Amino acid sequence: MLKRMTLLHRRDGMSRAAFDSHWRGSHAEIAARLPGVRGYVQNPVQSSLREDVHALDGIVELWFDDAAAMSAAYASPVADELRADEPAFLSGITILSVDEIGHRIPGESWVWVISDLALSPDAAAGGLLNAVSDVSARPGLRSLRDGPVSLLRLPVGATLPDLPPGRISVYSCTSRSIVELPAASGM
Repeated sequence: MLKRMTLLHRRDGMSRAAFDSHWRGSHAEIAARLPGVRGYVQNPVQSSLREDVHALDGIVELWFDDAAAMSAAYASPVADELRADEPAFLSGITILSVDEIGHRIPGESWVWVISDLALSPDAAAGGLLNAVSDVSARPGLRSLRDGPVSLLRLPVGATLPDLPPGRISVYSCTSRSIVELPAASGM
């Protein structure tokens, strides 16, 4: 399966509650209709546990069978609806193609470590490393300058990798599955 992640910044002046309501409501309903989407998980940020280098409000995980399925999904009229809805609740979006390293374990609360440094697979012990292979932006919405290189999802209470300050953000998130991945996918 192919995975795409999106880092979200809520619209300037919008409360976190209003952002979350729109994202989990009407926007999720549109995203769930993307043709070929195999899994869709929203990870709203509950708090920043370290200096907030990346200033995120949410992390999206989307899975597709392959590159052709993902391309078809984002060329569809449903994707046009998604893009048209984004300015209603977002001021920034960073789109990432990632390779998952490690194993997904079930759970609803996570610590996300987002770094502009490459993390080794050893850092994923007990978690799931998402190594970024491509970064893109959406015209009209701000984006992280170059995007992160690694996103690590760890269980709450796990030991964080030792990285220099200013190169990492750590967030406490809860996960909600909008479209459940098939059991064989390891989620």
